Amino acid sequence: MDETKVDSDLFKKLKELFVPSSNEDKDWSASRVIEKIPRLMQIIEESNLNLRMSGKAKKEILLSFLRAYITEHEDPGDETALFFVDTVLPPMIDMVNSVDKREIVIALGRCRRKCFGCFAV
Repeated sequence: MDETKVDSDLFKKLKELFVPSSNEDKDWSASRVIEKIPRLMQIIEESNLNLRMSGKAKKEILLSFLRAYITEHEDPGDETALFFVDTVLPPMIDMVNSVDKREIVIALGRCRRKCFGCFAV
C-alpha cells in the first residue's frame, strides 16, 4: 500500500474530528487541538488494525498531523502549540504508552487516600 495514500486517508479522517458540531465553538484555537489528542491517538490506533504501523510511525503521524493542522490556521497560540507538539507531546505519548503496556504502574488508590482522605473510595 502506498504510504502517502495511507497518510492522506488517515489525515482526512483525523481532520474530520475538527469539524465543529452544533454545540461546539466554531472558532479555531490551539487549545481545542490539544484537547482532542486522546481521540486522535484512538483514531490512529483503530487505523493501525489494518495498517500494522510501528509505535514510532503512529507517533510521527500524530505529530505530523498536529503540526500541519496548527500551521494551517492563524491563531495567537500557534507558537505555543507547536512548542508543545515538538517538545512536550512526544515524551507524553511515550509515557501514556508505557502506562498502557503496564511498564509504568500508577497506584491511584494510594494517591486518592493520601490526597482525599476519608472521601477516597
